[in-house]
Amino acid sequence: MNKVVAVAGLAALGLYLMKKYEKPTNEEVKPTEIPNIFPLKKGDNNTLVKDVQKALINRGGEVSRMILTDGGASGDFNEQTEKALISLGYPAKLDKATYEMLINQESILRNIAYVIDVDGTNLFTEVANSNTPEYGYGRDPFTQVPVRTYLGTSTGNFKNGMAEIITNINVKRVKFWIPTDKVAMVSKAEYEMMKSSKILPKSDQVKAKLLKL
Repeated sequence: MNKVVAVAGLAALGLYLMKKYEKPTNEEVKPTEIPNIFPLKKGDNNTLVKDVQKALINRGGEVSRMILTDGGASGDFNEQTEKALISLGYPAKLDKATYEMLINQESILRNIAYVIDVDGTNLFTEVANSNTPEYGYGRDPFTQVPVRTYLGTSTGNFKNGMAEIITNINVKRVKFWIPTDKVAMVSKAEYEMMKSSKILPKSDQVKAKLLKL
């Protein structure tokens, strides 16, 4: 008899606890609030900062060097990123409208790459993060190109002192890497002017090698 009472008591206690902590079915569930990521400022670390840094790199010149020499497009809003923005007349803190204006100004981007070094500049198929004695940073050279060869458009990706370039050959999109100190970046208008004056001939030999990637 005592066992029956004990079991009944435990069952009653369990039912009481269930009802006490059970969430009402008609209770409104509030969505998780997403914090406002703007303004972007020094100390932030996210993909939007990375977009800003890519846009700054693609401006070319001293602004580009400021970002590339301090980690590239890492997503870390550091002091150099702040200085680069201020040097272009942007505020140190970016609201959403200013951020969108900065990354969408394609007309002034200097992101078309051509070789500025002497003959024999190496291109690479990939650049890894891990360093090995045999291959350095995973760099796999596949060709050499002459000075003033037009390469293509920067993707905005930079790693280990290398810039990723993309170009279209026939219907194939080809990506490769080249050391940032071996290329110059020009705007679309500058490129068209150089192309019309035949300063930037594109080698058929280079095109053939790129197609083999």
